[in-house]
Amino acid sequence: MLRIVAYNIQDGGHGRLEAIAAILRDLQPDAAAIVEANSRSNAEWLARELGYDIVFGHANTPFHLAWITRRPILSHHNHRHPVLSKTLLELDIDWDGQPLQLFATHLTPLLRPDREIRRLIEVEALLDVVRARPDRPRILVGDFNTTNPSAPVTRILDDGFVDCYDTVNPGQDGLTHPTDAPTWRLDFIFASRSLAPRLRSCQVHAGEELVPVSDHFPVSATFA
Repeated sequence: MLRIVAYNIQDGGHGRLEAIAAILRDLQPDAAAIVEANSRSNAEWLARELGYDIVFGHANTPFHLAWITRRPILSHHNHRHPVLSKTLLELDIDWDGQPLQLFATHLTPLLRPDREIRRLIEVEALLDVVRARPDRPRILVGDFNTTNPSAPVTRILDDGFVDCYDTVNPGQDGLTHPTDAPTWRLDFIFASRSLAPRLRSCQVHAGEELVPVSDHFPVSATFA
């Protein structure tokens, strides 16, 4: 099995690193996208504490991204496209002899119509990168700052991805933000259609003990 986690740790996780590490340790991801990895030293501390390797992606704003993984890293690239509010961080890992492409991003914030247009432009730019190797199974994760249905999510689905949470939990909300009064599902894990038959679970990890750790709940997906 392979477990992928997406977790927005809120403003670099300052003062909450041990709690964040404890949550990730419980989830036991093979790879985790750390969204709002605003402090590189904090992200590197998390990787060391968990015994993972790290790839860090500087963004166009202070809201950086990181991948941490316990799987062998084949390659990585930070696609700091000027259209993106932050960046698109690519990580290729070895999944039991098979290459797997992982992408993490963080789109423009605020749930307003004018921002949806901006997010749709961002999605078009990142999909140009993500679709470059259609022969490989791909996973796209992150904080998309939009809900489902929306134009940005619909565009991703039309490009050959499935929404892992909706696939496994049809009709459920899966709210991820804010943790003290969950209202929106902003955090997604998308899998390429070729990988979707191997999807076994996808869940939002919610609970009172997670509320003070971040304003987002982590999301995980497992694949056979």
